[in-house]
Amino acid sequence: MKLKSERYEGLAKGLATGLRHFARRVTAAQYYGERSVVSRRFRGLKFERYGLGLAKGLVVSFKHLARHRITTQYPEERLNVSRRFRGYELVWDKERCTGCATCAKSCLQGNIEIVTSRNGEENRYAVEKFEVDTGRCIFCGLCVESCPYDALFFSMEYERSKYRRGELVMSKEEVERTRDKRLSGYYRPEVEKTLPKQTLLLDKAGRKSQQLWQKTLR
Repeated sequence: MKLKSERYEGLAKGLATGLRHFARRVTAAQYYGERSVVSRRFRGLKFERYGLGLAKGLVVSFKHLARHRITTQYPEERLNVSRRFRGYELVWDKERCTGCATCAKSCLQGNIEIVTSRNGEENRYAVEKFEVDTGRCIFCGLCVESCPYDALFFSMEYERSKYRRGELVMSKEEVERTRDKRLSGYYRPEVEKTLPKQTLLLDKAGRKSQQLWQKTLR
């Protein structure tokens, strides 16, 4: 019985507080010469306003219906990124690299680690370790620009999300240049000429160029 009485007591206090605030609100409205809250609410519901918002919404819908569709059904449909796109990973050309470590010296973050050994037969450095931490990379492009032998490229990839930070560190085998890797034209004008034009969202010819690019990938 004590629990029930406490529950009813709390309910009574809540109702009393609500009525007290309602009385204050009505009193303030009358004091400032305004209409009561109830009358204002019902007075605003006029029949002539019904359907006006719906008509405005339909006008906007019909305007966009006649425009060019810019929505892309990703990942089934993909747009062509910029030719000088600074992709998520570096591409390392093993044949051109001399192990001078100029790229590692120019990196502001210190993300590139190179370990070389002297090859007496060919009188050149052999790259034993080439490691890039893409998790700390800011993609400034200084490593690509500073390479004197054009052995570094940006790629066109952007889908490399991982669950663990350690998986963002790419080894020499992962960054090595292969046929299936798409090179970016950033600071490489000879590569830029071979890439398709960027697909703009408002470009009506974008979807056609996208289809042509997909055919070339196949």
